[in-house]
Amino acid sequence: MFSRTPKAKGPEEMVRQADEYRIGNTVEQSFTTAFSLYRKAASKGYARAQYLLGTMYESGHGIQQSYREAAKWYEKAAENDDLDGMCSLAFLYESGLGVKRSRSYAIEMYEKAAIAGNARAQSNLGLIYMDPTGAEHSDHAAVTWFQKGNLGGNASAQTNLGRMYEKGLEVKRSCETASVLFKKAAKQGNTAAKRFLAGLYLFGLGVVRDRGKTPLSGGRQMGGQICDGGTREGGRTRRELHALP
Repeated sequence: MFSRTPKAKGPEEMVRQADEYRIGNTVEQSFTTAFSLYRKAASKGYARAQYLLGTMYESGHGIQQSYREAAKWYEKAAENDDLDGMCSLAFLYESGLGVKRSRSYAIEMYEKAAIAGNARAQSNLGLIYMDPTGAEHSDHAAVTWFQKGNLGGNASAQTNLGRMYEKGLEVKRSCETASVLFKKAAKQGNTAAKRFLAGLYLFGLGVVRDRGKTPLSGGRQMGGQICDGGTREGGRTRRELHALP
């Protein structure tokens, strides 16, 4: 039986209640109610509400999905120094979703949030530097930002840093270190980390070989290069769209 939630007075309280309706632990889940409360708080200039309203538009929860509206509210949040707003706005500009694609502006926003300590921005900035096709390509910079994101507990940063150790890119090659990082990310539910960790267990690289801990068989690894120079895969880990509290 859910308890009745008292009417919120200020924008901070509105966001707290909206979070409850969005998550649905203490009240019956209602994205529509959550959206309404976020919008009321956002209209009062509350940065966190502006960012969260953007996530609702981006995901289509409680309202028709719209990258354009998401970008508008992320920009408002960014203007009010919300780091998650900056990071999510950067992602949209990097991807050209709802806005005209601008890699330079995306990097500017990622850097601003990353320097201020946002772990998600640090991870995404690392991915940009890791891209061998980009003009900004620098494995050294990628490792630096992944390390910062790892310290902030970001699962994607941990996974990507693990890959750098697995391959020996700008760090001393260490499958043991890679396995530690993959395990940290896997505990947070990162599916790529689970896949890469499975490859290490399959071949006993940095861990005690245990085929029972992986669904893989036949001498192939799902997901990419491993430390003995096995199967390779192109592409990069996909960016996170947004991080909800």
